[in-house]
Amino acid sequence: MSLTQLASLAQAGFEVWLAAFAILVIWSLATNPERLSGLLTTRPDGAIEPERLQSLIIMLAAAVAYLTLGAKALGQSPIPHRLPDISKTWLTALTGSQILYLGGKIGRTLS
Repeated sequence: MSLTQLASLAQAGFEVWLAAFAILVIWSLATNPERLSGLLTTRPDGAIEPERLQSLIIMLAAAVAYLTLGAKALGQSPIPHRLPDISKTWLTALTGSQILYLGGKIGRTLS
């Protein structure tokens, strides 16, 4: 077996493993929605905490933007052999989001 065939086999195995893992996570969340119950709140009254909501929105938007960069990179010829760099704008947004999240968490703990 040549090195190229071995690399192709390893890539196919990884893709199958990744797909199986994604299916397992989706199935777990679909059959047990309580797993998501603490995602946006930890309050006894169940009110949504704004710092958690903004953190989730920014993280999801950054993930979609990064996946878009990756998809564009796969469409190039030749295919690059490294992950695309994240833009400074998204890095700043993610950093600011985490600062707001921690500020809200600390403020809620102290009050």
